[in-house]
Amino acid sequence: MPFKKISIRNSLRRFSTRRKNDPEGANTQDSNGRRDSISTLDESYFTIYVHMLNDEICKFDLENNASGHDCLAKVAEVLELDEIEYFGLKVITDNEDEKWLSKDGNVKHQLQSVTSDTSPIVKFGLQYYAIDINSITNEITKYYMYLQLKEDLLEQKLLCDRDRISQLAVYILQAELGSMKSPEIATTHLLQYNILPSGYLRAENFPIIVDEIIDGYINCKGKSQLWAQEQFINLAQHLEGYGYEYFKESRMNGFIGVHYEGITIKRDNVPAVFFSWEEVSCFESSGNIFTIFSQSRNINASCDMPNSEEAEYVLQRCQSFQKFQKNVKIKKRDRILSTSVVNPPTRDYESMSVSNQSNNRKSTLTLASTDEMVQNNDYFINLIENIC
Repeated sequence: MPFKKISIRNSLRRFSTRRKNDPEGANTQDSNGRRDSISTLDESYFTIYVHMLNDEICKFDLENNASGHDCLAKVAEVLELDEIEYFGLKVITDNEDEKWLSKDGNVKHQLQSVTSDTSPIVKFGLQYYAIDINSITNEITKYYMYLQLKEDLLEQKLLCDRDRISQLAVYILQAELGSMKSPEIATTHLLQYNILPSGYLRAENFPIIVDEIIDGYINCKGKSQLWAQEQFINLAQHLEGYGYEYFKESRMNGFIGVHYEGITIKRDNVPAVFFSWEEVSCFESSGNIFTIFSQSRNINASCDMPNSEEAEYVLQRCQSFQKFQKNVKIKKRDRILSTSVVNPPTRDYESMSVSNQSNNRKSTLTLASTDEMVQNNDYFINLIENIC
């Protein structure tokens, strides 16, 4: 997600300098008891620093042939994160752009192609936004999703009105302080830490907004911090901008918006065009031109990108999004099928008349089971077709 690039770059350089000037401390344990993964580097390894969603900076020593997935797995191990498929690593290029690292490609080669920094800035973040928070069962996954969406809110990638921003701030206070803090402490936390977008901090009615937030926090007494994180995510999922990744087009002041439902192309004075992932047959990149092919509407859409590298990157991102959403639907289908096997639909036989139960009990029950199997089979076929 977007973050303050200059401050993070400077902090990483200070961090790197401190580690180089303190070789004895390079292998000491940190406050969490962690050690650097490798004590002495040789030419077979290289070092990166990863900026986590909680603002912690961690050093990782990787083999030269390490893939993006290898690097992400190391980060996930530190974070005790199992559901890594939602997350990724992005780097700030020499042009101050942000690009996701391919999980299949070589990390060192990818970094060398976009930055000349010997200690490159790599950012851990949420790469694919969940369509339904109920599909996420791991509390640690929800926690990092919460941190990502909180940053999205502060960066104004999520757009909302005053009422919703106040409610989101209530959930942030509850998620970070719990119910044990006094209103005075909650007010201090609200004012000292980065909880609200900058525009609200300068609003004339800011004192009124603060009072509303503190009142809401008091009303959350007794609720858990996990509950507050889930409520924050649920509300954020309905905000404009949730899960979007934007790419600037060269003509007509246009842009491409890629998100979990599909692709939106918006240009000045022209109605927006939307392509769902299901209807897109393929993508193509040729020079500066990125093209989307629709299999259902028999139309194509070509976009003039700033350069061929950007066109190829957009193609890779769209293919990655489409593949991820396909896998999500397959998992959802499998979950429904497994649930139906464990808890099959039941039929109430009490409504059957006593006379029908007397002599024909066996045949009636047999026929009912057969009919029910046909109905259930039709039901699940239709359900799966709707999902897919």
